[in-house]
Amino acid sequence: MAEKNLNELATDLQKDKDVELKNSKGKPREFIYWEKRKEVEQLIHEGENTPEQLSELKRVSPAWLNHVYVKKSKTVQHRIDFDKFLEQIKTRIDVVVTDKNPNGYHYTGKYWHAYSKSNQIAQALKNEAIYELNAWKIYDKTNTGDLSKLYNFLNAYMLTPQEIEFDKSELVNFASGTLDLKTLQTHPFKREDYITSALPVNVSFDNANGGLVAEYARHLLGDEEKTLSEWFGYMFFKDASDINAIVFMQGVGGNGKSTLLKTLLSAFGDFGSSISFTQISGKDSDRFVNQLSTAYANILTESDTQINSTGMTLIKKISSGDPITANPKQRDTYTYTPRAKFLISANYQLPVFEDSKEYQRRLVLLSADAQPIESMAEDVRQRFLDKFDKEKLKEALPEYIGYAIKLAKQAIAKKQLTLLPATRTRISDWLKSEDYISQFVNEYLVDIVGKNGASVKYVYDQFQPFMTEQGFEPIDIISFKQFRNALLSKGLEIATYPSKGVDEDKDVVDDPTANKKSRLKRKGVNKHK
Repeated sequence: MAEKNLNELATDLQKDKDVELKNSKGKPREFIYWEKRKEVEQLIHEGENTPEQLSELKRVSPAWLNHVYVKKSKTVQHRIDFDKFLEQIKTRIDVVVTDKNPNGYHYTGKYWHAYSKSNQIAQALKNEAIYELNAWKIYDKTNTGDLSKLYNFLNAYMLTPQEIEFDKSELVNFASGTLDLKTLQTHPFKREDYITSALPVNVSFDNANGGLVAEYARHLLGDEEKTLSEWFGYMFFKDASDINAIVFMQGVGGNGKSTLLKTLLSAFGDFGSSISFTQISGKDSDRFVNQLSTAYANILTESDTQINSTGMTLIKKISSGDPITANPKQRDTYTYTPRAKFLISANYQLPVFEDSKEYQRRLVLLSADAQPIESMAEDVRQRFLDKFDKEKLKEALPEYIGYAIKLAKQAIAKKQLTLLPATRTRISDWLKSEDYISQFVNEYLVDIVGKNGASVKYVYDQFQPFMTEQGFEPIDIISFKQFRNALLSKGLEIATYPSKGVDEDKDVVDDPTANKKSRLKRKGVNKHK
């Protein structure tokens, strides 16, 4: 680059703006420039002093534009000062490339937007150069070779990789500014914060009780509201390994769980997701695992009741903050550590998890036992709906966010969520249901003579009274589909086509002479006594 002090270049640009305003007198700047250029060209052609006339032209030109008079063609031609043009483009677009992300970023004034393809940042610079040149009506009057040199010059000086740390863990951009999670102080947006996201809500620390949203959560959850609020506040923290958990919220349908969760999800805008375990472990998993990489929060209004072994593995990785691999189409495979925390609503059908220490530590089951809204007396229901109107809840989010972040900081210091004794008992009972399946399999399933055994439906018919005997209410017993998947997870095989059994197995196999779907391979079942 030409030896020119950057401060001098900046001063030139400011002088350029001042002169432009002074001379415009309401006329477009490019009109004044070309009007003067034609006038100077004519005066020089008539014999006027060339340097003096070119100096006059310079007064109405941008700082990066110089001129010469070509006697042969009797025309004034322009020359672009690459150094000054570079400084002008820097005022139009702020871009950064790093070794970790060679695709680069550009600063929007609130956050740094990451480009997804390698050619996008170079094209963006080229576009800004074209816009600037065309603003002065000289783009189509500059030869292709000079333009190519100019683009290469801009790329060389603006796209050199820099050592910059993006997305520091203590900073979060809200709509009104940047929050420092360590100090809980907010400051205006700064490019030097190098944050690559901005949430669509504000944050306020003015309400120590969490305001309307917290009141609504207490209506649903009682004292377990604190656990939910700790978890919601933790969603704003980048590190997902301080507290290893996945939170479920269980209750009857129609009592307002979905309204609360949708309100919470709205805080994250494009950085919130609602991806099920089935989606991140199914045939289109690459797309959903990639989508999860940018999410702060993953909030579901309905739970998966069926989770395969791949989904279980992902749950363990996500809840412990371990890296997972994404393989999106038309992009290279990459590994990332998910920051998204999972919050899932459920009625009474919960997924089946093994009763292991891993899940005992990670799964949280909250009870949203408020009555269905429709069951309220009409006058009570109307007052309730007016008070907790969806738009009012969204308007009250900022003070709930501040309240929840404070609670989350306390939970992070303890490295665990606050769990009431009733919560711990509920989680234990949930996980024990898996032990009961194992107990049932060991006690009731038997080896048979033939290859095709009892149908899964028949086995499930014996399982239900067995669970009732263990003290489970009918509504708490896992569904047929969950039961079928649980059998598969234990290594039992199920025929995928209708089949018959043999007469020797008639005491433990339902109607062995009839074609039945989904028969267990080599297993029968004793009738529940």
